Amino acid sequence: MFGYKDEEIIGVPTKIIYRAEKDQSKFDDVKKTQNHLNSNSAVKTYLKRKNGEVFKAELHGGRLFNSKNVFIGFYGYINDLSQKVELQKKLRDTKSLVQEKENHFKTIFIKSPIGVALINSTSGQFIEMNPKYCEINGRSFEELNSLNWMNITHPEDIQADMENMTLLNAREISSFQMEKRIKHS
Repeated sequence: MFGYKDEEIIGVPTKIIYRAEKDQSKFDDVKKTQNHLNSNSAVKTYLKRKNGEVFKAELHGGRLFNSKNVFIGFYGYINDLSQKVELQKKLRDTKSLVQEKENHFKTIFIKSPIGVALINSTSGQFIEMNPKYCEINGRSFEELNSLNWMNITHPEDIQADMENMTLLNAREISSFQMEKRIKHS
């Protein structure tokens, strides 16, 4: 983790791995407060590798006692958080990119010169529709939101639409396009 050979680090004061004195003092403060059996604390701080690279780490430690409850020393271990920090940054960047793409899609959806509606293929209820779709149907968003596609489809076109929905729900097709007549309000 630090890049030292055993003989370079064993017996050397721990200050060699701390980025700065204030980082070591955080862990020293925790050691002072560990006054009872089986206590354990974690401190997040910055440490330094042999090559000088600084990385974020989580230090865990506590006091060790013998079977007569006499203090005999400290134990500790270190989690290198540099990969976690990098993954968190990637996650933030990915969320930002997804949000940006979602905003682009929403803009294209809303401003499209083609009427587009997202429909629940099981119930037929409208999930979302763009302004052009509302305009083509001669209905408001609120009105369409309370209807399903069968309510606005000409009766003679419902069967063909139902057959396509059945194929869609059976996953035999992933989408469909058809011309149909719409009942205006």
